Amino acid sequence: TEKQSAKDREFPWGICFGAVVGVSPKIGNALLPTASGGMLVRFYSAHQTLAVNVLETAAMSLVDALPHRAIEVHVIDFAIRKRFQHLSALAPLKQYRLYDNREAATKAIEDLESMARFRHHELLNDATPTLSDYNRESRGFERYRLLLLNLNDFPGDDAKNRERLLSLLDAAFD
Repeated sequence: TEKQSAKDREFPWGICFGAVVGVSPKIGNALLPTASGGMLVRFYSAHQTLAVNVLETAAMSLVDALPHRAIEVHVIDFAIRKRFQHLSALAPLKQYRLYDNREAATKAIEDLESMARFRHHELLNDATPTLSDYNRESRGFERYRLLLLNLNDFPGDDAKNRERLLSLLDAAFD
């Protein structure tokens, strides 16, 4: 039905980012409510593989929960080795984009800022205050964006660029 298809376009209420293990009885999946707006994973370099697995599991749970091609994953990471083996397989579908140098990362942040401004000024309103509401109620559809950002690689070392990042992230949480 039409209502079911509109409901399917909503952002999921929770993100699975792993399983709870080592307890009896088994509890199940660890979920992060999407209303929290995001997740910061801080880790020691010795635990990098585990942190990347948690992030990739969370991202893939979003990809799986949404309709085909409803989300794009943007990754700012200057590492030489590919961190996200499964997510990167989405590149041919234009659902995964890697920004692996300062110029590309700066352009990506500028593009995401522009898109956020457009959405906040042109699409979202009292009737549809979130992108999920807009996608459920509107005849149009705006793809969701997930930003995975290695803060060590964020372009620019000055306070202005840090303020730009904070402003972009604050807008995403509204």
